[in-house]
Amino acid sequence: MSPTVQNPPAASTERATHSDAIGKALLAIESLFQAGAALADAEGKSPTEICRGDLALVEMWLPELYDRLTNPARMLEDLAASRDLEIRTTAAPGAEDLLVVAGEGVVIVPADMPAEAALAELRAALAQDEQA
Repeated sequence: MSPTVQNPPAASTERATHSDAIGKALLAIESLFQAGAALADAEGKSPTEICRGDLALVEMWLPELYDRLTNPARMLEDLAASRDLEIRTTAAPGAEDLLVVAGEGVVIVPADMPAEAALAELRAALAQDEQA
C-alpha cells in the first residue's frame, strides 16, 4: 500500500480560494461579453462587432497580468512600489545582501543578485518590519 500524502489545511484553503478566483474571473469575462451583446442589440449592431473589441482588450491584458504576477523582477518592482520604496541597483564590491534603507524608502539590490532572491529577501525584510 502506498503512503497517502495530505495537503496541509492552509494549502487546501488557498486552493479553494484560487478555484473561486478562477470561477469569478470567468464569470466576469462572461458578463463582459453579455454586456457587449446587449449593447450591440441596443445599437442595432452584431454582437461580433462589439465583442471583438472586448476580446482584443482581454487578449491584450491577460499576458500583461500574467507577467506582473509571475515574473520575479516585475513582482519585486510592484512590491516596492506598493510600499513607496525605490529600488536601486549597486555594483559595489562585496555587496551580497539586499539592503532596505527604511528612513529613505530605498531598496538597494546587488547587481548580480537574481530577482527571485531579491524578491524573497524584500518580502522577508518587510515581514520583519511589520512584526516589529
